[in-house]
Amino acid sequence: MVLFRDETTPYRTIPELDVKEYRTNAKSLRGNVYRVRGEVDSQLAWSPKVRFISIIVGDDDPLPVQVPKKFEGINIQKGQKFIFVVEIDEEGIPTAKEMKKV
Repeated sequence: MVLFRDETTPYRTIPELDVKEYRTNAKSLRGNVYRVRGEVDSQLAWSPKVRFISIIVGDDDPLPVQVPKKFEGINIQKGQKFIFVVEIDEEGIPTAKEMKKV
């Protein structure tokens, strides 16, 4: 018996973020970790410790993602596609724990 696996999807063992559920009640997802794939829409804000970007996930409206300083070496530009592992923080904002360009 041969089993096929999708080896090309990073973080495939992490559940995908349900954007509709997130928009309905983000704070109910606090502390949970999800995978999300999206295209960078814009950079919303920047500080020495963190930057905030918005990404487009599928056909949905932009989703905010907080990107900590540990990722400062990654060039993030509009139109680039990433897969993120995010944790929903206490304020209900997805915070990148891992990220890869796709």
